[in-house]
Amino acid sequence: HRFKNDYVYGLPEINKEQIKDAKKIANPGCYATACILGVFPLLSEELSAISFDCKSGYSGGGKRKNYEFEDNVIPYSLANHYQRLELAHFIKTPFSFTPHVVNAFRGLMATIHVFGKLEDINDKYQKFYCEKEFVKIIPDIPTFRHAQNTPYCYIGGFSQGDGHGIVVSVIDNLLKGAASQAVQNMNIRFG
Repeated sequence: HRFKNDYVYGLPEINKEQIKDAKKIANPGCYATACILGVFPLLSEELSAISFDCKSGYSGGGKRKNYEFEDNVIPYSLANHYQRLELAHFIKTPFSFTPHVVNAFRGLMATIHVFGKLEDINDKYQKFYCEKEFVKIIPDIPTFRHAQNTPYCYIGGFSQGDGHGIVVSVIDNLLKGAASQAVQNMNIRFG
């Protein structure tokens, strides 16, 4: 339902006004949430390419598969992950998206590489998210532990130089990537 005409895409930091009057709200996927929030303030820049290198805890569905988790990182659905379509809806710049499952129960990290003409990326994030209560811009590089068991998206790790920028976006895949985001959407919808 995420992109059917009669549904509002329930990413509150971007579609809050549409959610307020929506009859139907489609909750975004966990990878899409971390990636879109992680890159959105830069989408007005002159970008030539974006790379999303993502790691998720196995509670996102990977544990059902017969993966060898012990001391391992497992890339999967490299060309056809269904949340790639969500990214393509918002991101018109050419991008790559690589999901991985790691041996952790919960958490999701998107390490985002952006290429193009970039200026003051940290400042752009501070300004864009200054009034968004469930996104925290931090001076450090966020890890799973920042976001685990919280409804927040933590964004940090800003680095830039020579037309290349790096941003790290971290969420709890079961909360901001699913349940607490649904509650956030309900709270907006019902005032």
